[in-house]
Amino acid sequence: MKKTTILDCNRKPVDRLTIVFENDKVPVQDTFNFMWKMGWMKLATAGLTGREWDVLAMLMHQLQYENTVHAETTRIAKALGISVSNASDCIRALIAKGFFIDTGEKIGRTRILALASTIGYKGDLKKLHRERASLMKNAIKARTEHANRQRT
Repeated sequence: MKKTTILDCNRKPVDRLTIVFENDKVPVQDTFNFMWKMGWMKLATAGLTGREWDVLAMLMHQLQYENTVHAETTRIAKALGISVSNASDCIRALIAKGFFIDTGEKIGRTRILALASTIGYKGDLKKLHRERASLMKNAIKARTEHANRQRT
């Protein structure tokens, strides 16, 4: 078993972020998410509190296919040892800072969020590329229309 330890900015081990892989390989059944390069920059410059980082990590851990996540504040609060209201405040802050989008959907009392596709993605890459291409076309069209209105 290989043990890999994450170091903080002072090169000291951060024990609660220790990653352990069996046989020096990531298990085949495990899944992964990826983040855009600018997503990392946004994370680095957003001024997140330590608690917001913790909640962000929990939400990223729970990220499902097509960027959705069930934001169960009770479960998050219990796992992190914080109050439900603190977990809810952190989720609201992450939405306000543009990391997640509130879809408006609920399952019982659990809100369904979506990771902003400008931050990262988990799902069918072909679908993501189609969506991003469509967004780019619409942005270019809107910019052109705005420029035309400015000229007249």
